[in-house]
Amino acid sequence: MSMLRSFAHSVRPFLETDRLSTVADAFLHTDYQDYLSVAVVNQNNQPVGMISRHQLTDIFLKKFGRDLFGNRPVSDFMRQEPLAVDVNSSLLEASSYITAQMIFPLSEDFVITQEGRYLGMGAVLHLLSAMEKQISQNNQELNKAYTQLSSSQAQLVQSEKMAALGQMVAGVAHEINTPLGYVNNNIEMLSEFFAQLNTVLQAHQQLADTLLAPHATEIDIAESLAAIDDAKAGMALADFFTDLDNLFNDTFYGVEQISELVMGLKDFSRLDQAVTDNVSLNDCIESA
Repeated sequence: MSMLRSFAHSVRPFLETDRLSTVADAFLHTDYQDYLSVAVVNQNNQPVGMISRHQLTDIFLKKFGRDLFGNRPVSDFMRQEPLAVDVNSSLLEASSYITAQMIFPLSEDFVITQEGRYLGMGAVLHLLSAMEKQISQNNQELNKAYTQLSSSQAQLVQSEKMAALGQMVAGVAHEINTPLGYVNNNIEMLSEFFAQLNTVLQAHQQLADTLLAPHATEIDIAESLAAIDDAKAGMALADFFTDLDNLFNDTFYGVEQISELVMGLKDFSRLDQAVTDNVSLNDCIESA
């Protein structure tokens, strides 16, 4: 099953002909309390836009906002190009697209589609958290592979057949250490990035909770907005997701390098196998 399918919450979307006041009232219902935004679909259940709590708040906080705009269709106010990803997209593809398209301050979720039709809503924070876990898991697998290679080094040196590989093993260890080193550094930086982003998201969640609180005052709202500004302080938002994308690319490149080194070692190391075996000379030459 696609990982994105597990993120899809089947909250009912709005039709583009629904009145803005109907949409605003729906957001007060418990079915919508956990969502920053909801999809707007056409008669064929295809997403054509997205409306967020932030937009509704901005409209209705204006003087006579509900009276002036409440009876107009939501299509007049929705975001025309919703954040939408197909359910069959990979986690990396989805996170790369969404982080590139997100608008700050974060006020929207993303739409999950299947064959172009609305499937459900997904939370950006859940997607980024899953991406962080996947990178951490990859790092654990790399460390495990490195440990296995290190332990096999003694066996290779002691084997008469592999005596000639003694110097090569040291070179291979160096080649593995190089990508492994910057993979570890990248993951540490990614953890810091996600910690910053999590602080911003928590500040936005606090604002949403304040706006939904029945007895919230303008002072409470102002304090929540100030908390968002404090959370964003020191973050270069223009470069944040560019740097994040570069770190992902560098990390996966390092993983690919180590994978190639491991496959090269398997071609040369024939321990615990038959005396003779079929090998590709081309692969051996390329990995030498």
